[in-house]
Amino acid sequence: MAESQNTSPQGWLPGQVILCIETSSRSGSIALRRGDGTVSAVDLDEASSHGSDLLPAIDRLMGAAGGGLAPAALDWIAVGTGPGSYTGLRVGAATALGLSRGADAQLLGVPSLAGMALGGLLPGERGAAVRNAFGGQLYLAAYGRPKDPTAPLIELSAPCCCGPEDALKLMDPCAVWLVDDKALGILGAPSVEARDIRPPAVHARDVLTHAMQEIMADVPTGPETVKPLYLRPFEVKNRRR
Repeated sequence: MAESQNTSPQGWLPGQVILCIETSSRSGSIALRRGDGTVSAVDLDEASSHGSDLLPAIDRLMGAAGGGLAPAALDWIAVGTGPGSYTGLRVGAATALGLSRGADAQLLGVPSLAGMALGGLLPGERGAAVRNAFGGQLYLAAYGRPKDPTAPLIELSAPCCCGPEDALKLMDPCAVWLVDDKALGILGAPSVEARDIRPPAVHARDVLTHAMQEIMADVPTGPETVKPLYLRPFEVKNRRR
């Protein structure tokens, strides 16, 4: 049985420090909010491995914060749970779990698509966050951003993996589509009249903000929230040597 911790959220307290890890894509990132409210962030090298580069990047980010922060200074660790890269999600989840135990920090996993929506939507907008799941499939979720910029996102459609026909049905009520050209190609170049098409991007800064809003809304926290969203079967690829 998995050990449970921090399942009764204490809420966000002034002066707390939170680290956020986002590795659901090749362009991973980390962000740190210090006790004075200052946020700093680092983009990971797309050409490198998250497995080997993530911990050194976290060490550098914390070392550069206000004269240096030790892991024990962390009060919260947030991590994006995808959907996205299988390897990236495993690395991010394992790192967050390990750091939370070592630092005795509270832990929260949140969907990476929520961070994408928070970064791409203005207050009062409804939008669909879409990613290429490959194989003619799409990862997507729909959210509404309240007019109060401090209020948490409203989940209109939970993260899922589906084909273009089902995706369009879920996306139809949303005026804003956070979708790139590859995903639009999978959708079959549908009519986009009256749609506001914006390029999707997920960054640890936005995932961190979403995590803080969720903490203040008293959502459940703890290791059981760090469940990578593996929404499609893993496909083994044989490489020619």
